[in-house]
Formats: sequence, structure tokens, C-alpha cells
Amino acid sequence: MLKRKLILSVAMILFCVVTWAQSSAMPVVTEKSTDANEMPLTLEAIADGTVTFTNKAAGAVTYKVSGDDEVKTVESGTEANITLTAGQKASFFGDNDTYGESFGKISRINCTADCYIYGNIMSLINSKNYPTATELTRESTFTGLFSINTHIKNHPSKELLLPATTLTENCYENMFQDCTALTEAPALPATKMESACYKAMFYGCTALTKAPALPATQLDEWCYNAMFWGCTSLTEAPDLPAMKMEWCCYYFMFYGCTSLTKAPVLPAQKLDEGCYGDMFNGCEKLSSVTCLATDITANYCTSGWLSGVAAKGTIITKAGANWTSGASGIPEGWTEIYEKTDDGPLMLEAIADGTVAFLNNAAGPVTYRVSGDEVKTIDAETYTEITMKAGQQVWFSSDNTSYYASNNIQCDADCYVYGNVMSLISSKDYKTVTEIPEGVDFFGLFRGNTHIKNHPVHKLLLPATKLSKMCYSGMFNGCTGLTEAPALPATELEQSCYSEMFLGCTSLTKAPELPATTLANGCYSAMFQECTALTKAPVLPATELARDCYCYMFKDCEKLSSVTCLATDISADNCTLEWLTGVADKGTFTQAPGMTAWTRGENGIPEGWTVTDTLQNDIMGDANNDGEVTAADIVAITNYIIGNTPAGFSKANADVNLDGVINIADIVAVSNIILND
Repeated sequence: MLKRKLILSVAMILFCVVTWAQSSAMPVVTEKSTDANEMPLTLEAIADGTVTFTNKAAGAVTYKVSGDDEVKTVESGTEANITLTAGQKASFFGDNDTYGESFGKISRINCTADCYIYGNIMSLINSKNYPTATELTRESTFTGLFSINTHIKNHPSKELLLPATTLTENCYENMFQDCTALTEAPALPATKMESACYKAMFYGCTALTKAPALPATQLDEWCYNAMFWGCTSLTEAPDLPAMKMEWCCYYFMFYGCTSLTKAPVLPAQKLDEGCYGDMFNGCEKLSSVTCLATDITANYCTSGWLSGVAAKGTIITKAGANWTSGASGIPEGWTEIYEKTDDGPLMLEAIADGTVAFLNNAAGPVTYRVSGDEVKTIDAETYTEITMKAGQQVWFSSDNTSYYASNNIQCDADCYVYGNVMSLISSKDYKTVTEIPEGVDFFGLFRGNTHIKNHPVHKLLLPATKLSKMCYSGMFNGCTGLTEAPALPATELEQSCYSEMFLGCTSLTKAPELPATTLANGCYSAMFQECTALTKAPVLPATELARDCYCYMFKDCEKLSSVTCLATDISADNCTLEWLTGVADKGTFTQAPGMTAWTRGENGIPEGWTVTDTLQNDIMGDANNDGEVTAADIVAITNYIIGNTPAGFSKANADVNLDGVINIADIVAVSNIILND
């Protein structure tokens, strides 16, 4: 008990001391403080020498030297020469909102011998509450404060803190210019920049090996200008996440960083005047750049940005940008690679050396660019052969509303195909265009191209949800290298829109989901005919068929052994004419519950196949009865809950937790099944 009382008494005494100290003009500094924010700006002598504080602020600065109880003052317009022996420390405090008006009138801290620098710089702004201060209020706050101080060094365990998240114009400009002994920069947490706030901040810091993280997403003009100019030991650049550029924001940022080998990813899509100007000029070892800009038309936006870099390197760009060769574009000797992405324009990537031929019978020109080359044009009613080496890519874009039936893209060597086909309809807005205008748009576009293949990661996108007559008819007819079809999201179809789309695609093993419930004459006619590797048909959810809609749809798919068709009205002329002729001898046909109109034979259910109805599927979670548990089942359960019961919906399979009710708990249960599969 006595020990407990003693501890409490000591705690109360310490509390009173700290409370008194916080209320006094000069805070008590304790070496045992565990909060780095509570340590004021401090210089610790490594060797005997002098610290000079030149005070150009409007008010006084106070300081205290360890081992000396006297608090001393540096009045405005004066300077103090503070003698320190090795191991002594000088801590600084002030209540000034800025220490400089311009680079010609700045406060400076200099040393005649090596010193460690650490503590919270905000002790110069708010002597009492600096541990929580994060706002700068006047421009040029710390401009040039330590400039040309070649003796300051990073402490091995104590950090220098610049915690401000609200900055001002020129606040840190030239702050550490030519501090050649600094090896690590302080953290810079601000996410919103101000004009020239970090301009030349570490200019000439030749020993700097580690740059701070730069999380800012809101830039301002000149904000990073020359920030790391001449930092010859810097080997790694920080991430630069900002998507919106400002005038000259990164101008000269890494100029002369001769040890830098890889640039940070530059994600902005539209550049501003001078934003990347001379950004990596003189980075003689730089050999890797990723720039995802598509609009590089602003004046001087990349002027000299890669001048003096390594003789050979790789640049990853975004398809659609009109890059030129040279120091202001892509350096001579460098290899350009387009970013591999699903949301880019229509792209072909050469697997082997060969030629891509484009027959353009559209009303207007088609633009294309091979990686490493300039943008070129295929005029209307002309034929162009594009020579490509293995690994090169070519993107296509245009603003033609239709490509008619005789347009064609051929390859004489294997190529991956991916990207968004709508780039042929709208060169700028293809990512958001989901309507195919009236006309025979992509009829036969890749017909007979046996060399196109699915990319192992990136998808070919056909995102249209509003179709037109014959829009995709025969598009991939005879494309024997395709193994997977692109997604087809439309729910309302047009006449012959998908007819013969994958006819003769003998390597196709996976058909796309076909969510359409409103069919049209001939919409799926011969769609998968002669797809000899296909074993399972997609679920056909439409309840009412249209004339010729499934005619020849799976004819001669010799391995096909599973079909689910939820139609209840199959009276339309030729709607299932020979649709399952030539399929596997044995298989399973799943029909809608209570459906009795099907007949056996080539126009109905094949002889030898087993017939079930959708309620007999006992796969828990398979609410839409397609034989597998996927995100589509979550959609089906959601629609059921809101009152839009999908065709073929299985309540038994949807009630995953077996509580007799289908609700959000079952959606969670299905999600868990998918995640644990």
C-alpha cells in the first residue's frame, strides 16, 4: 500500500510540473519524451563548433542550450552565434508565422561543424502548442532556412519533423538547398499543394538517398519544381499519385539525379503546360518510365523530360497518346510498350513477328499506332498492312458509325486481341459508349482470322447493351485460336445481331453468358455452330422464342452435352431448327418447370439425352440453375428479394441457410461459397 501511495504521489508531482511547464513561456524538454512531435527543433553538436541563427522574422526567437539553464533570445534583425561542445544541444522556439519574405530576405541556421538535426520545426511557429500544430499561414515560411548548411546530418534515431498539412506559397522553397550531408528527407504529409511550396527544397542534396513519400493529390503551379535537382545519390523516386496536373508542377523535379534508374508511375491522363518539362533531364541511369497520359498536347508539357537518360530503356504508355521520338517524347533506342489493360482501345499484340492487315471499308478513316512508332491513318476504302515485331502492340480508334460487311482485320502470325472494340466507333468516349448505331457495324470484323488469341490476363470488351441489326454477325467466324468468348451484356436483342458470331471457332471452350430475355428474329442463329470444343451451353433464360432465334445455334458442336433452356413458348417458326444436330450422343437437357412442348429430335431435345427440369438442380447456392455458383446467383437472389423473380429461379437452391426464407442472409451465404471455392 505504501509503495502504491508513493507512486501516486510521484505521478501527481510530475503532473503538476508538466502542467506548470506547459503554461510557461519556455516548454520543458525531456529527453525521455516518446512523442517525436514534442521535441522542439534541435541541433546537436557532433563536434565542437558554432551554430549561427540569423533571424529575419518579425519577432524574436528563443533558444536553450543543454547544460545551461538560461533561456536566450535572438531578436528580430539580429543573429546569434551559439557555441556548442560535442554532445551539446540547442533547442529553438518562436511565435512567428514566417521566417522569410523572399529568398533575398530569409532567416538562416548555419553550423561550422557537423550537427545532428531533429525535432519538430513547428516549435518556431508556436512555442507552446507546436506538438499539435499542423498549419502554416504565411508564404515563404521556411524559405532557405538551412540552405548551404553542409554540416547538418540525420540523427540515427531521432527524426526531423515537418508535420504541416496546410501549406502556403513557397513555404519550404530551397529549405535544404545544398545540405550535402543529409541522407534522408523528412516526411511531408500534406495532400494539397500550394504554389512553389516544395520548390528546390532538396536542391543539391548530393548525399540524399531516400526521398519522402509525396501523397499529395491536389497540385499547384511550380509545387515540385526542381525539388530534387542534383540529388545524385537518390536511387528511388517517391510515388506521384496526382491525377490532375498544374502549370510546371514537376518541372526539373529530378534534374541530374544520376543514380535514379526507375521513374515513378505518372498516372495523370491529361498534361498541363510545362508539367513534365525537364523532369528527368540528366538522369543518366534512368531506363524505366511509365507515363499513362493520353493527352500530351499542352505546350512544353514534356519538353526535354528524358534528355540525357540511359541509351536503352523501356517506357510504358497508354494507348491513344501521340508520342514523338526524342528527348521530349520517347528517347531513341528505347522500347515502348502499351499498358496492358481491359479499358484501353482495341489492341492487337504480336506474339511473333508478322503483319496485321486492316481492310477499311467504313465511311471515314481509322487511326492506329504501333508501339514505338507515330500515329498513322488508314483512309476510307483502303487496305493497310502493318508490320509488327514480337511484343509490339497496335491500337485502333476511329469515329465511324459502321464498318459494313466487308471490313476485316487479319494477322499472318499469332496475336493477342484485347481492349474495347467501341474505340472504332468513338475515339474519345469509347469507355462510356454502350450503343451500337444502326448499320452493319462489326459484321465479319475478324472473320477467318485464325491467329487471334485470348490474352492470358486482359479481356476483349464488347460492352454494348443496345444493339443494332446484324451488328456482331460473323464477327469471329472461323477464328480457330479463340478459347473464350467476350462478355455479351445486352438483355434485349436485334435481328441477327449474334448470328454466326463464333461459327467454326473450334478451340472455343467457354461460351459467354447470354442474359437476354427479349429475343429477335435470327438473333442467335448459328452462333456457336461447329464449335467442336464446347461442352456446355450458356443458360438460355428467354421464355418466348422468336423466328429462327436458335436456328443452328449449336449445330455440330460434337462435344456439347449440357443445355439449359427455360423457354415456355417455342411456337415461332424455325426457332429451334436443327439447333442441336450433331451434338454429343448423351447429355442433359434442363427445361423450364412443367414444360411439355418439347419434342425429341434434331429440332428439339436430342435422342439419348436425359431431361430434367430446373427444380431438380440440387447445387446449394445455384439460384439461377446454370450448374455453378457464381456472382450471377447473387444477382438472381437479389432480383427475387425485390420482387423480380428470374426465369428458372430455384428457391430450394437459393435458401442456402435452410431457414425457409430467402433474404440477405442467403446472399451472404452464397458470397461465402464463392470466396471459399
